Amino acid sequence: MAINLDTGDLMAVKEIRFQDVTSFESLQRSIKDEMAVLRILHHPHIIEYYGVEVHREKAFIFMEYCPHSISSLLEHGRIEDLNVIKLYAKQMLEGLEYLHSKGIEHRDVKPGNILIGQEGSIKFVDFGASKFYKAQKTVLVNGQMNTLGNFFLYTHIFIYLFLFPTLFIVKQK
Repeated sequence: MAINLDTGDLMAVKEIRFQDVTSFESLQRSIKDEMAVLRILHHPHIIEYYGVEVHREKAFIFMEYCPHSISSLLEHGRIEDLNVIKLYAKQMLEGLEYLHSKGIEHRDVKPGNILIGQEGSIKFVDFGASKFYKAQKTVLVNGQMNTLGNFFLYTHIFIYLFLFPTLFIVKQK
């Protein structure tokens, strides 16, 4: 964590150490790829990127500070409030839709990579595995033609609703 001297706001600092010289080029390319993605993203449900500093054996990536993650919430038990579940699901889908509209597939969506900002909204983070699609493709989903971005969105919905239903327990009143 750090303080932005211009604004006084808290910032998150991701530290990356260059320990193995043989993997330096690969690591450098990976960092550049992640920075290329973060630089073009500006959305309420995507972590805000502030910059990077590279020193001899370390790189520091400066980003918006978020105090919690979905993963840390789930350590205390399941999310049982239906209104919170609806809000988080809506925000996750809005964030994914934005990414896909920019031609970006996150490729590592999991509770640890979904943070909760200081105002309580969902923020996607960790774009190290993300990829740009080279071209928009059209696929048939449920009898309708959709762009590849919408196909990925439907895929994420399927994964969360059908493969991880136990993440959220809804109590009927």
